[in-house]
Amino acid sequence: MIFVFDRRKNYNIACGVANDVMRWGYEISDECGREMEFPKRDVIGLRRYEERKGLLGLLCIDRTKHIGNIWLDNPTIGASPKSCWVIENYNPGEEHELGSLVKELGRQYKVQIRLQNAPDGGRIVNFYRH
Repeated sequence: MIFVFDRRKNYNIACGVANDVMRWGYEISDECGREMEFPKRDVIGLRRYEERKGLLGLLCIDRTKHIGNIWLDNPTIGASPKSCWVIENYNPGEEHELGSLVKELGRQYKVQIRLQNAPDGGRIVNFYRH
């Protein structure tokens, strides 16, 4: 899915980041991990897809895990659209998973990106494939 750019404040940045994140194999969500079709202008949630098998492999449950947020604009935590973004990691001990994404986004958008562990751990969202 390619997002269309518009003139709203910071939305062009959010659309570009959302497209790049999806090319890296992540799904986008809101800051709580709920699936979204279009990104918000200030935060992009990151979800990773995992497939799980049920009892004896008869029931297939798709599962996405909310692994973090990219804060583009949040003065409280020091995120600013044009200078510094903050990526919250909900997988303590697995910072390497987001490390290459941080480097690539920072290089591409010419911003400083701070990777920090979120205090409340990961969030898991279950859904069933049709």
